[in-house]
Amino acid sequence: MGPDVLWLLNQRIGFVMEAKSNKEPNNPLTKKEYGQLLTSFEWFRNQYPRYEGVKITVHPNALALHEVVPSDTMVLTLNNLAVLVSHIRELLSELCSGTHEEAALRARCKAKLRELDLNPDRIRAKFLQPLSNVA
Repeated sequence: MGPDVLWLLNQRIGFVMEAKSNKEPNNPLTKKEYGQLLTSFEWFRNQYPRYEGVKITVHPNALALHEVVPSDTMVLTLNNLAVLVSHIRELLSELCSGTHEEAALRARCKAKLRELDLNPDRIRAKFLQPLSNVA
């Protein structure tokens, strides 16, 4: 009933994601696939009414068929997903190396999140792009 992936972030932001990663690289998002995202988003709005939601499709490209109206939908392309995963691995590697007191670990984590663009606003700007219709 809910999305494939849900990230509840600070500042009451929810990334509501439907994964369409098994598609051929050049195939656009279909109306049915987009409908799944809309259904998941409605579930999210009912479960988390105090959160701002961001609709995201994880998809090989940023293209949708003409019957999809993607005005406020973002795409995490498979290429950008690979970069995001790489950044998260780097963060975890950095935080797991050595022993640190809690305060030092928090400061290190905060700095590394900023350096790798892993806060909500930077994730949107760096890793997500708008969904657009096929020309």
